[in-house]
Amino acid sequence: MGFVGEAIVSTNPPVPPFIKNKLSQCVSLVAKIYFPDKWPLFLRDFLALLSTGNPTNAAEMFCRVLDAVDETIVCGAFGGAFDNQCASRVKDAMRNDRDALSQLTEAWRQLIICSDAKVAIAATSTAMRYVDWMDVTLFTSAQSAQMSAQTQSIADAARVSLTAEDADRRAAGCSFFAALVAKGMDHFTKVELITGLRLVETCAHLHQTATAEQDDDANVCAAQLTAAVGHELLACLRAGDVAHGADQTEPHAASPPVVTLQQAATLTDTLMPTAVNHLRSEDERAVAAALPLCSAYVLRLKDPSTSGKGTGTPKGQEQSRDTGGFGFGDLRFGLGLILRPRENGVQRAYRLVRV
Repeated sequence: MGFVGEAIVSTNPPVPPFIKNKLSQCVSLVAKIYFPDKWPLFLRDFLALLSTGNPTNAAEMFCRVLDAVDETIVCGAFGGAFDNQCASRVKDAMRNDRDALSQLTEAWRQLIICSDAKVAIAATSTAMRYVDWMDVTLFTSAQSAQMSAQTQSIADAARVSLTAEDADRRAAGCSFFAALVAKGMDHFTKVELITGLRLVETCAHLHQTATAEQDDDANVCAAQLTAAVGHELLACLRAGDVAHGADQTEPHAASPPVVTLQQAATLTDTLMPTAVNHLRSEDERAVAAALPLCSAYVLRLKDPSTSGKGTGTPKGQEQSRDTGGFGFGDLRFGLGLILRPRENGVQRAYRLVRV
């Protein structure tokens, strides 16, 4: 810990970044062997470093160490029995220390809303790494009664980044929410998460802002987030279709609740115009991000087997095939929005999704 503290307080001359990286990797390797049995306060020790020396240096080193822990221990488990055992041990120890987790989430929240863009970007990227294997409520719910009403969770703090002036900070915010929405969970929880975070409305706002500012990079980030949200909603609807069409005499996965399917259908209808607008972008990166989602949506529109299936529509009141079980409009209207040849990107999309 002494070397880490020295790297934080040393400013004349400052410790080179590559030395900090090597030091972080060494610390993560020590934690891999000794945490939690012989170093039970590992996480708390590094949380305490945030109040040491230069705040920017402390935050940078804090994020570097957590990144190294994820890379070396969690993502570094390539199948060896020792690596897998270490990864499970470290993850379980971190998840079971509720007090330390509460401090960790508060630290992330504070760093993400930091006025220093470099610190905010590093903290957002680090938090994104841990979304995959930590409880989603750590990122979406308040962990401390002292948190302000304006930024009660990490997700609320990351939402601030979406409207930041710094392009890299906005990109980090989009990547965080894309990782959050892609996290494994049941369909009911996933749709509730998308609804609660207002991600569909956020995607539309990001596209409108990027278009008004003519910011191609921001538009690409918005397209990627739109695609991530859309694919999760379609996955929910497909789960309902599969359950509806399964042999009821054979074991099969249960369908998502009817209310969840209806909610997913409504959210998809609201999201798709934004995805279609991304298809019309002059930037091929935005087109490439939106095209798979639009193609999947078109296939659903064209598939007669999805008409009203799995969405809880009462028998006899099913919508026509042209709606694909949604409410987006008839098939010609839905396809027309996607296939209208305005830009080169759309012309390329037309060759792939034409009827």
